[in-house]
Amino acid sequence: MKLANYDSRKHVKKYGHVVDIKDVLQNGWLFTTFEREDFVYVGNGLVQRLYSSAEVQTSKIIIQFPVQTILRNVRTVRNRQTEIIYGRRHPGQKELRKIYFEKKHR
Repeated sequence: MKLANYDSRKHVKKYGHVVDIKDVLQNGWLFTTFEREDFVYVGNGLVQRLYSSAEVQTSKIIIQFPVQTILRNVRTVRNRQTEIIYGRRHPGQKELRKIYFEKKHR
């Protein structure tokens, strides 16, 4: 089950198999790091940073850089429907894993 926003009281996040960088670039769109920074995948292996407001976004110089520079620090990856599809539990974990959600049984 994929959820854009999930209720942690009703659902539990499970980590599945290790995913390849090709899958991440093909399906991923929004990257969130452990420092709570957001990056958008623009294509050809490049990402650009998203700022908190539109005023800041337009006033800053847009710099695109390779996704490899942030991939080591990525916490979650979302697709275009804003569903969490890949992630890691802690910063020391080396590989990204497939994420799925299960309903809690009571």
